[in-house]
Formats: sequence, structure tokens, C-alpha cells
Amino acid sequence: MEQIECDEMKEPLQRTKFFNNYKHQRHSQAYEELKKHADVFEFAELLNIHLFVNEKGAQFKAVVEYAPSQRVPKPCSRNDSREGTIFKDSDYLEFLKVIAKPAENLPSSEIQLEKKKAELSGFARNIYYYEKLALKYKVPNKNLTSPVTCDPWKQYHQQESAKLRQQIQMSLNSNMHLMGDSLSSLTVKELKQLENRLERGITRIRSKKVIN
Repeated sequence: MEQIECDEMKEPLQRTKFFNNYKHQRHSQAYEELKKHADVFEFAELLNIHLFVNEKGAQFKAVVEYAPSQRVPKPCSRNDSREGTIFKDSDYLEFLKVIAKPAENLPSSEIQLEKKKAELSGFARNIYYYEKLALKYKVPNKNLTSPVTCDPWKQYHQQESAKLRQQIQMSLNSNMHLMGDSLSSLTVKELKQLENRLERGITRIRSKKVIN
């Protein structure tokens, strides 16, 4: 409700505002409460067929008529206990903190493109490395007619493994002469376990050299 003071009327006028929908133009209605009959005639003389112009320049004429119902709704006398409590609400206060923070601008499209290219190039290098590693340790197919390329590192490790097997076999034959008392005291099963450990150690060294 707003108080409107008119010079030609003796008492202030109470009215209710109604707003138009600009997408669909319709006539607005306002119900006014007048205390005296003389004010009714003065109000009709002032606003009946009065021309209103909106911001787009469209003109509308006002029509003053009696309301179909003479009853006036009474204002609500009961106070709402929730009124004003939003300013103490934790979620609302957290929301205010979030919108008060400065906006984080995203990097430009050029920077994002360079970053994406760098990621793709790194991904391509990884694919090339894994393909090379897979080809290196791939078991050759006997049905293929194409020759299999030899890897010098693979040949080296095979030679080292053969040397270790030969040394273990010599230790079994010569006992203390080549490998000492501690190795000659081992059983055949323990020597086989030692051979497996040495094989795993060679595999680890070979994998580290390939990665480097």
C-alpha cells in the first residue's frame, strides 16, 4: 500500500499497485478504498478517461467504475515469527560469502589450447613407449614370414643368465673350489631358489634400464 497525496482531494488515497506483463498486454486493475462519497466523485473526475503513456510510448485510458464487491480485506494483524530470521541463517550467510568473493576468470582459449596440446603430446609419447615395450618383449610368432629383429639388451641378459646357470652348475660339481663353503653347503633346492632370485633381480635391472 502506498500513500498518494493529491492537491485536489482532502484526504490521502490508499491504493494497491498492479504491474503489466509486457509480453502480453492486458488491462490492469486497481481497487481503491475511499472513506467519503465526495472523494469518490473527485477521484472519478481526476482519473476517468485519463491518458497513461508507458515507456514504449503506448497510450492507455483509465476507466473508473464501482467495484463489484464493496468489502475491503483487513490487514493481517498477526506478526510472522520468521520475518527477519534469514539474516541469521547459516546457509544464507555462507551464500553471501560465496557471492562476495571475486570471480575467478578462466584462462584464455589460447592457453587452454596449448595445455591440451601438451597433454595430447605426452599421451602420444606414452603410447609410443608402451608399443615399443610390447614389441620388445613380444613372443615371436612362428607362422610369420617376416624376420624378428634382435635386441642387444635382450641378448646381453640372456648371456648373463646363462653364465649364472653355468656358475651354479659348476658350484654343484666343484663344491668348495669355486663358490666357497657357504654355497657348497646348500642343497639343490636352495640353489634353485637362489637361481630364481637372481633371475628376478636381472628382470628388475632390465626393466629399469628400459625405462631410463
